[in-house]
Amino acid sequence: MVNHLPNENGIASTTGKLSQLIIFGLKGSDKISGFQAVHPVTQGLTGPSTQQSPYILPDAPGVQFTSILSAGETINGYTLCGIPDGMGAYDNGNGNFTILLNHEVGAGGGAIRAHGSTGAFVSKWTVRKSDLKVLHGEDLIKSVNLWNGTAYVKGTTAFSRLCSGDLAPYTAFYHKSGFKRLGTMTRLFLNGEEIGAEGRAFAHIVTGSNAGVSYELPYLGRASWENVLAHPESGEKTIVALLDDSNEGQVYFYYGTKGTAGNEIDKAGLSKGKLYGLKIEGYKTELDSTIPSDLMQFSLADLGTVQKMSGAELNTLSNNLSVTSFKRPEDGTWISGKPNEFYFVTTNAFNAPSRMWKLTFNDLKNPAAGGTISVVLNGTEGHKMMDNICADNAGHLLIQEDVGNNARLGKIWQYNTSTDLLKSVGEHDPTRFLNGGYNYLTQDEESSGIVDIKNILGQGMFLLNDQAHYTIGGEVIEGGQILVMFNPDTYNERPTVMLEAEMSDDKSHEEESVESKIASNIYQMISNQNSDTNLLKIYPNPISTGQYLTLELNLSKEQMVFVSLYNISGQQIWNEQLLVPGKRIRYTHPFAENLNRGIYLLSCRLLDKTINQKIIIK
Repeated sequence: MVNHLPNENGIASTTGKLSQLIIFGLKGSDKISGFQAVHPVTQGLTGPSTQQSPYILPDAPGVQFTSILSAGETINGYTLCGIPDGMGAYDNGNGNFTILLNHEVGAGGGAIRAHGSTGAFVSKWTVRKSDLKVLHGEDLIKSVNLWNGTAYVKGTTAFSRLCSGDLAPYTAFYHKSGFKRLGTMTRLFLNGEEIGAEGRAFAHIVTGSNAGVSYELPYLGRASWENVLAHPESGEKTIVALLDDSNEGQVYFYYGTKGTAGNEIDKAGLSKGKLYGLKIEGYKTELDSTIPSDLMQFSLADLGTVQKMSGAELNTLSNNLSVTSFKRPEDGTWISGKPNEFYFVTTNAFNAPSRMWKLTFNDLKNPAAGGTISVVLNGTEGHKMMDNICADNAGHLLIQEDVGNNARLGKIWQYNTSTDLLKSVGEHDPTRFLNGGYNYLTQDEESSGIVDIKNILGQGMFLLNDQAHYTIGGEVIEGGQILVMFNPDTYNERPTVMLEAEMSDDKSHEEESVESKIASNIYQMISNQNSDTNLLKIYPNPISTGQYLTLELNLSKEQMVFVSLYNISGQQIWNEQLLVPGKRIRYTHPFAENLNRGIYLLSCRLLDKTINQKIIIK
């Protein structure tokens, strides 16, 4: 036998001696020079339609990531391209759900898409809920209506760098009060171009007879739009937040009025409205060196109707009216159950403070009323370059970093709005995104597009994507991946829907969770319904497939009402949050349009009680 000794790289060399035991030191004074420990990595779950494990890994107990599809993979002839960004999702009501996905491609990049041009586009994917198998893919945008300064004209355009996106609930664009109906129940996916001052905002029709038709939104103005976010429940008004992702970018709010005439955009209130700029009193420009004061006053500067302005003209007017300039306003979110609150982040730069801001409107529907603004994360807490964010219904904000081409793994953070605690819940795979990793792709990575999909896959579930900025030839352009994430904090702190079940002849009651009870015995749940016709009337019941169901609520004060529908198996198949004024109001919804015949349980959670009623679809 020839014996060997290790060099500092661990490679043995001949000694000429016989029969020697060699010990490799991995720590202390005997450690091999240059040795670096490799930490065990939890690779997450790989979905049935992708060959790649998740690009993002858990960084907190109980967090789980599942990969759905990776760039370059093809489903029935349709390929997932790279540079994924803003997302939306909705339940199809048949065991599948749909994902909408922006691709932040430059105007001249990629292949010619379904609307007739190269450049950015929105892909549309059908995914099976039970196992996350991808069934179908196609382009969402089939035709485009562009603004010529006075009217819409059909044509083609090369979209450029469509960034974040917003698929608001239909209540963002529809309002019903008594017998008065305004707006449209058509689902609209909003996004914008992040290309400098002349970026355009768009609405893409997702459902209905005009699905696949897109409209430019000139009344929302031109800027380097990162996101366009409709308020989920603004009554007769349509309110949209817009964030200008430039080094001296502004934050804007569009106010329109829902209507009954015209195309879907007109009905939705996305035309003929006015634009306002966020103006912080005594704070014209965000500075790296100074932490802003707490609870500063803000007003909304009236910029008027801007449909004929260029982006440069809008920027000049904004500066003249002292609209505040921020260090790259990126993404924002309206807060569930708190209609007057809006959070947004400024990305800034890797070695400069990235901040999170909170707006509280005095009267959201009155732009002249102003409000207060405060910084809830000042940029010293450990995060870097906050990018996309979303809110769950349990008081958390999920924050995605874009650390650029820096040698630091991009993270996903969770911020608790009640406790002010920030913690990391996800981190990019070091074997792929640290130089020298055995699966190395690039160190230029970012996660993006996170949205809460509790209404589709259950409480605690989020949809997101990843951008891996390494080159792939052809239409794919760059790497990327679609994923889902389970967040146990969201699941464990979920609002509990309570039911009253009759337990004895003396009418004593016991409260228990609707989720666990339905899952174990849906029949008992339905038999123990506790309807209260003084507060809630539901009609027609029984209801035919395709009919509209009306909920008539009679409440003493304004409050959020959480409405959920469960099938006979205990699966939540529909969920809405309604801001109900303190009066009698009727709320109509076509939820039976795609449901099978059978028995369902409708649960309405009020401030002080929950009302449950059996619904029969015949």
